[in-house]
Amino acid sequence: MRDVLKFLGCFICISAMLQCKQDRKSNSEVTGTQEKESAESAIEIQSEKPKNLAVPEGMVWIPGAIISQGAVPQDDMAMKHEKPAFKVAVNGFFMDITEVTNAQFKKFIDATDYETVAERAIDWQEIKKQLPEGTPKPHDSIMQPGSLTFRKTKNPVQNLYDFSQWW
Repeated sequence: MRDVLKFLGCFICISAMLQCKQDRKSNSEVTGTQEKESAESAIEIQSEKPKNLAVPEGMVWIPGAIISQGAVPQDDMAMKHEKPAFKVAVNGFFMDITEVTNAQFKKFIDATDYETVAERAIDWQEIKKQLPEGTPKPHDSIMQPGSLTFRKTKNPVQNLYDFSQWW
């Protein structure tokens, strides 16, 4: 009987602690939601397609939105540079319904002398406008234009933190 009472007492204590934790979480979720709504209402984004614009042939309108970019605080697998998450506002835009082929892209490059992001010099002053205040400038050896290509591995990747194994 004594063991049953001990068990019951422990069960009640644990239940009470869990309830307190859930209540605290609910309050922070409400506060976080209210903060998010007020911050988002201060930012104007183009979500509706302008009435004076016709949808170009072969394209669709993608509405603008405010998104959170980066990892959530409790994500233990996230790398340091993926935290803290921050809000990004993206205006609406038109997008092709189908993918652009390499041949179509080459034709565009040849016709316009377009320089891709992977070919442009990196402008730290421009990039830091998009980062949280106080983000330190990476070393110049890292601030080089370029691109990465995903590479399927033959075997499972042993260390996901070493992106050179799969990028």
